[in-house]
Amino acid sequence: MIYSLVEVKRQRGLASVELAIIAAAFFLIVMGALEVSRLLFTWNTLDAVVQRAARLAAVCPRNHSAIAPVAMFGQVGATTGVIPDLTAENIQITYLDQDFGVAGNYVTTQYVQAQIVNYDIGLNIPFIQDTTINSPNFTAVLPAESLGFIPGTGARSCLGSTA
Repeated sequence: MIYSLVEVKRQRGLASVELAIIAAAFFLIVMGALEVSRLLFTWNTLDAVVQRAARLAAVCPRNHSAIAPVAMFGQVGATTGVIPDLTAENIQITYLDQDFGVAGNYVTTQYVQAQIVNYDIGLNIPFIQDTTINSPNFTAVLPAESLGFIPGTGARSCLGSTA
């Protein structure tokens, strides 16, 4: 096929335009895949946090102040966690009786329920501003164990501190 000089000059920038269109679509797909991966990582981590909070609530005294920070950050006194903007207000601990109603005291507490509530996950999607997803309410229920009780002393303790 023989092209005239005029036809060749008209198509000089065509490859650049095609590359720009294809590259934009490709990077949009790659960024979307990264954001979906980050969303799934966040959900998995929130599930682990709620399981850790339920475990701590089962072995610590009722409403102990160390349950939420340790569940979120892994140790007392830590201030940064894996999940951004997760606060103690997002972790709700409920003490349940044998019928799964709210327990009034230590004696009637049979189960411990931990939930992640009202947590918004911010997404960084190209060309879309301020996208957030309200996470599902992750829940874990475990049988109450010692609730911090130390046999023989009558004292209650959690993570080395008495309450």
